[in-house]
Amino acid sequence: MEKILKLLTLTSLLLSNLAQADDAKSFEMLKQLVGNWSGTLNRSNGEAVALTLSYSVRSNGSALLEESNGWS
Repeated sequence: MEKILKLLTLTSLLLSNLAQADDAKSFEMLKQLVGNWSGTLNRSNGEAVALTLSYSVRSNGSALLEESNGWS
């Protein structure tokens, strides 16, 4: 029983480390959005609205902020 408990603990730690690595990699990929983006938002009622998105990294590199303009 003790061996099984040790194996489960080790497996849990390894999976946790893999998940954190994937999170960090995913966040680094999201950081590639930094900048200004513009396009057209086509609403379900047929209306087309100009849309601008701006992405910036904040909080000492730990957060990605999205600001939008054109939803009115």
